[in-house]
Amino acid sequence: MNHPRIRWAHFFIKAGVFIRSLIPAVLRPADLIEMSHRLYADPENIKSACDERYLSSGLCDYERDLFKWAPENGRNLLLLGVGSGREALALAAEGFIVTGVDFIPELIDHAAKRLARDGYRMTGWVQEISELSIPHDSFNVVWLSYNMYSVLPTSKRRTSMLRRIRCALKPGGVFFCQFLYDPSRAQQSGKFFIRKIIAWLTFGNFQLEQGDCMWNGIEYIHAFTSQKEIIREFAESGMTVRHIELNTKCDQRAYAVLFRE
Repeated sequence: MNHPRIRWAHFFIKAGVFIRSLIPAVLRPADLIEMSHRLYADPENIKSACDERYLSSGLCDYERDLFKWAPENGRNLLLLGVGSGREALALAAEGFIVTGVDFIPELIDHAAKRLARDGYRMTGWVQEISELSIPHDSFNVVWLSYNMYSVLPTSKRRTSMLRRIRCALKPGGVFFCQFLYDPSRAQQSGKFFIRKIIAWLTFGNFQLEQGDCMWNGIEYIHAFTSQKEIIREFAESGMTVRHIELNTKCDQRAYAVLFRE
């Protein structure tokens, strides 16, 4: 028997999902970045990121795909979104000279100390990845951590970062970019139109895109919904796309390999 209170419960659940979906529309891009900053800088999240089991877990299988694309002459690597050092530790063990960037000083400090414990040295820079200030022609490899590319709102902001990354690479350098790919996030035109109207009515995110969503209900993410979309965005970078892998079998994560000619 379909109890009326249960029907009300389902209604409120659906209403809650819809209301959460409006967050990327109501908040402006700068607000979305600030929300992500507060999430990652939360003391409990920092503590969890510094867990030794996580740090020692190494790279995923798809992350190791980078090595077959890395240039043979030159091991200077810029790691964007170094966090507590999981990737930095594994990459240093593979012979890369790691420079780590993050906006949380405590995490950079923890990563540098953790690498030093295993006999490696890491240079750390405190920067916001969408506003990189990196010397030109400095690195053979740039590695963008986990889904950090998708954390940045608006195509304009992401392509601006891509051009900064290109300048940081030496000629012949490679950029390894991870992002979220989920075609199911493409909304019907009617629903997306409603969200755009709400964005304009609230003076919110005028640059709202298909695929903008709240990941696990708490974190803004731009999920790319087609290969055409990501290729169009990478074309703005001035780099050459050599490979795109959309099926990593790992929680909608995908990656691309770009070269600076």
